[in-house]
Amino acid sequence: MQENAMTWSGRELLDCFEPYPGASLTADGTVRIVTTAEAPRLACRAGALHPTGKYLIVEMAACGGESAELFLHGVWWERTGRRIMLIADGKFHRYNLDLGNVDPDDAEIYATHLLPTDAPGAEVKIRSMRFSDLPEGEPSIRFHWAGMGEAFNRIGQGPREFVVSLENQGGEGSRDLEIAELTLPPGVRVAAQDEAWRKLPPIGANDCCNGRFPLEADAPVKGEFAIRLKGTNAPAEAYRGTLEFLPDLGLPKADYVPEPTPADTGDIELGALYFPGWTSTGRWDTIIETAPERRPLLGYYQEGDPELVDWQIKWAVECGIKFLLVDWYWSAGRMGLHEWLDGYEKSRYKSQIKWAMMWANHNPPGTHSVQDQINVTQHWIDHYFNTPGYYRIDGKPVVMVWMWENMDRDLGEGASTKLLELSQEMARKAGYPGIYFIDMKWPEAGTSPEIIGKIREVGFDCTSIYHYMESGGRGVNQYFYHFDDVAATNADHWEALYETGILPFLPNLSTGWDDRPWHGCAGCSIPGRTVAAFEKICADARAFAERTGIRRLLVAPLNEWGEGSYAEPNTEFGFGMYEALRKTFAKEPAGGWPLWYGPEDVGRTARQFRNPEETRRTKWNFADGAQGWHGEAVRTPVSGSLELDLRGARTMISVPRDLCRTWKHSSLTLKLAAAAPEGKAAVRVLWFSTYSCNWRNGSAPVEIVADGVEREYRIPVASDPDAPTIATRLGVRFEAASGAEFRISGMELE
Repeated sequence: MQENAMTWSGRELLDCFEPYPGASLTADGTVRIVTTAEAPRLACRAGALHPTGKYLIVEMAACGGESAELFLHGVWWERTGRRIMLIADGKFHRYNLDLGNVDPDDAEIYATHLLPTDAPGAEVKIRSMRFSDLPEGEPSIRFHWAGMGEAFNRIGQGPREFVVSLENQGGEGSRDLEIAELTLPPGVRVAAQDEAWRKLPPIGANDCCNGRFPLEADAPVKGEFAIRLKGTNAPAEAYRGTLEFLPDLGLPKADYVPEPTPADTGDIELGALYFPGWTSTGRWDTIIETAPERRPLLGYYQEGDPELVDWQIKWAVECGIKFLLVDWYWSAGRMGLHEWLDGYEKSRYKSQIKWAMMWANHNPPGTHSVQDQINVTQHWIDHYFNTPGYYRIDGKPVVMVWMWENMDRDLGEGASTKLLELSQEMARKAGYPGIYFIDMKWPEAGTSPEIIGKIREVGFDCTSIYHYMESGGRGVNQYFYHFDDVAATNADHWEALYETGILPFLPNLSTGWDDRPWHGCAGCSIPGRTVAAFEKICADARAFAERTGIRRLLVAPLNEWGEGSYAEPNTEFGFGMYEALRKTFAKEPAGGWPLWYGPEDVGRTARQFRNPEETRRTKWNFADGAQGWHGEAVRTPVSGSLELDLRGARTMISVPRDLCRTWKHSSLTLKLAAAAPEGKAAVRVLWFSTYSCNWRNGSAPVEIVADGVEREYRIPVASDPDAPTIATRLGVRFEAASGAEFRISGMELE
């Protein structure tokens, strides 16, 4: 325990909270409450629990629920501090709620709320609470998931990987976890010569780990498995699931992706959103670490490989998808994440699917201007609108815009209308009837005439959203609820928009949301997604289309693997999501549906990023690329040096923990040249914990000379006392005026 850390317990703890119905102090000095749906949160008295450390340590016992969460409130914001998963066994446990980069002197924090459980009617006893700079308590190990590591495992393909994925919410790590018992279906066996496979990797505080070992079978089989662990604070219960070895399909080897057989959806036009962001090892890092069940059938692929794009096109059109709205990045003239489009242009089957851009203009302040709007529109006209594969509505090229409000932010109220009209005029002069602008509506759940009317006033032809992720008021925690609630209320959202009228809209079919790989337990998590629940959404959408005559529908993202919004074939669901679309919207051919299969079934492979274990290093010279480092400002291709263009006041690059071990080193040396408009710049090291809310400062800013001359700078890796124990990723942030350029020829951890 941290010395001098103030602890609230007994009457003092009860007095920290505003009066709560039925709250009482028990004979043993614990605060007892039974939560209600009407008031699920405990409101702390003003100033009573103002953060004075990086963690809130709560000792409590819960008899129900899945999660607890701390909320910090400012004048204009609500910030989730840290969600923890409960052990709802009625026994006392110590929980570490990570506050991230909360400043104890932040005067804007005026209220603190604790949601002790997300189950109304559950009894909770709180023994004590205190703030600490370090996580506390023994390891608290829980299963995240276990199962076959790939989507399809067929007889004749050799041993196949099995994955055991664990999480540790405790303040200490564990190094002695082993598989004590493994029960497999008849005919399935471990393909290992000794017992070393039972040993699981060490797991740190507030961290995760994945154990992997090979299984094999001689004949097709499907059955249940069970895994029981032993070791310090190992889970008491076994993990149970189902695994399957499938028969060999007997398909001939192919010299390329077999030609697609598009599904016939009649007059229903099914589209989908696509995120083209899987361009580096670092993009996949947290998926591999924290969510191995999301592994795509294509593997951890390199975005933009034309053959990979053709597999994606084949599967999409065979389930009925006719167009893609692809996330497209342009900020003050700089494009990003264009690799998928490059691959699409070189793909063999691009004529079978249309695409249009979803301009993701969540850019830094000051990046929108009249000239930039002219430049971006001319780029659309020169490179996209004139191509046969570009998607049109009513003869107009389609452009979806993420946030028109950012145009007003940069240029003043009403600027968005003027900029959209400028683009319309340029398109008309180029010979088009105009541009069909679709607004990515905010708030996503909003359906009021005021919201839709304003969107029409700005100049949009249509509205839609990126994903429907609402519980319809069914959950007590707006950041943690089940996908069944989404499936039950998705259609209500379409109905409300239909009743509002004013503008056409694309009904959005939710593909889920669980962004823990990106944001740890500070984001929004909607667990419990199933193929059956998605089938309900599809059936509701079909019925809505038949009743209203709205025939153009939009599936939420197909491949947001980090945000947890995905439908492309993967380990968790196989082709289940695509099959739900096909059997709901398409007409089955007389000869039956085309067979679902992947590259391996016809002797093909998708281009993969290198195994992180093969690329771990402490020194980088960028001779063969970015060597694991990635960031939005990185110029590509990388050869000999890492070059960055700053658009805004700061940018960051990072490298995953599988490529280095931050806590073994005390400093990072950079060979760096910088050029900034004002001749001033700074650099600092940051670090990240797998389940932390934010990147944390590992060093104070180090000033650098921004005159274009290369110099060597040595920067501390971690001044924070707990960084050596729970850091899982290293980041470097560069700060300067917009327009600065940085060139790094070498980096070394020492």
